[in-house]
Amino acid sequence: MTIAYRCDTGTVITNSSAANRTISFPGTKPSAGDLVIVGGAGSSMLNTAPGITDNNGNGSYTIDKFSAHGGVNGDTLLASHANVATGATFTLTITVGAACYTALGAIAFSGAATSTPLDVLTESTHASGSASSFSTDVSATTAQADEVAIAVFSLANAITVSTITASGYTIPIVSVNGAVSAVGAMGYQILSATGTQQATFVTGVASGAGTAGYCTIIAAYKGAGGTNATGAISSVLESFTAVFSGSVSATGTISSQLGNATLSASGSGGVGGIFGMFGNLSIHRIGFGL
Repeated sequence: MTIAYRCDTGTVITNSSAANRTISFPGTKPSAGDLVIVGGAGSSMLNTAPGITDNNGNGSYTIDKFSAHGGVNGDTLLASHANVATGATFTLTITVGAACYTALGAIAFSGAATSTPLDVLTESTHASGSASSFSTDVSATTAQADEVAIAVFSLANAITVSTITASGYTIPIVSVNGAVSAVGAMGYQILSATGTQQATFVTGVASGAGTAGYCTIIAAYKGAGGTNATGAISSVLESFTAVFSGSVSATGTISSQLGNATLSASGSGGVGGIFGMFGNLSIHRIGFGL
């Protein structure tokens, strides 16, 4: 199974002195075993990394990166929890510093690695950007092809833009009005090859945006991946020998390791019951006697 988008919360915008903010998945919920990633923009979160929990007993979420720069460059947050348990509802509680602007959300992915899914992460801050283009730094090379890239962007205080996009990225978490909230975004891109990662956020220009400071995070999380079929076949050749000689004691091991595979064999000997034992395994017999 490869990593894939499941669902998201949309953006929850808060300008409040309340210590806790809650974010819920309104429609489709994360499924058991999913990876849930929380992130977005803030302003003046009192230089303290937020605490994040949910209502399904998953414990504290890992803060993969929290960059607190106040009103100068904006704050960015990226947190995650792999292999979540789930329930009829899925609500996150985020504890932040009082009296701050936040624009946060969460995205769930299926097919992710169930432990230590974070592969690479790079954070950067910039005193000013161009009139409409704000790039992340370049990440390290990803370890595998089956990953999802996550990009987070936060603009300085009181800057309003009309839109935020990033080529190649889907952006479900986005906030553009600096008068009422932090301005920034979190987007994702499903990867299919190894390599370095970078995102460029493009904003619809608004007054004052040309010299705005900003902060970014670029990260990639690993998919669960699959087993190399050639290696699996090689690792159980002795068991195949046992099957061909008439023993079926190892067939459970063989079927669990091979899944869908094709075996070509030559020689002689009995093959009774092999077709029934291996499900999607296709056996090509060359020179076999019945």
